[in-house]
Amino acid sequence: MEVAERPSTSVDFEHEVARCEGQMLRLAMGLMGNEPDALDAVQEALIRAYTHLGQFRGDSQFSTWLCRIVHRTCYDELRRRRRRPVPLGDGAPGADPVAPAAGPAPAVPVLAAESPPDPAEVAERREVQRCVRRAVSLLEPPYREVVIRRDLRGQSYVEIARALRVPEGTVKSRLFRARTRLRQEIERVSA
Repeated sequence: MEVAERPSTSVDFEHEVARCEGQMLRLAMGLMGNEPDALDAVQEALIRAYTHLGQFRGDSQFSTWLCRIVHRTCYDELRRRRRRPVPLGDGAPGADPVAPAAGPAPAVPVLAAESPPDPAEVAERREVQRCVRRAVSLLEPPYREVVIRRDLRGQSYVEIARALRVPEGTVKSRLFRARTRLRQEIERVSA
């Protein structure tokens, strides 16, 4: 993709994006819950980041700035969805509520799947995800923040310490306590 004009900054945008794209996708997957929505959110976040590249002040690492934009983009989309219910079908009696709308089908690449996922496995995976999300939401904010930054965003202890303005040892101890509490809560719910 050719870019006509690029904001002036010392950051090599393409290089930095390539370096942390996995981190951004993991974050979006954790927030959006599925790969297509996560990919859309990352793409939208990269557009936002590129158009506002001149606003990057360098107070944090570039990857931290990008992940923050991904985070906000995901929450914006989730908030939008809550306000706008998606109708299924046209409501006509006998109509298939999930049938595609009339007209040409959009050009979407079809990926060949080896076999459809087992419904029991899908249900179990969703239940585990729900249980973990609930357990994370019950953590006190300082513990929840380090779990999200370390396990969802993939940030290093040093990056988390800088972002939260606490010593690296505090980050490690909060993460240890948070994981212990998560384990206890998940075991309690699973029992």
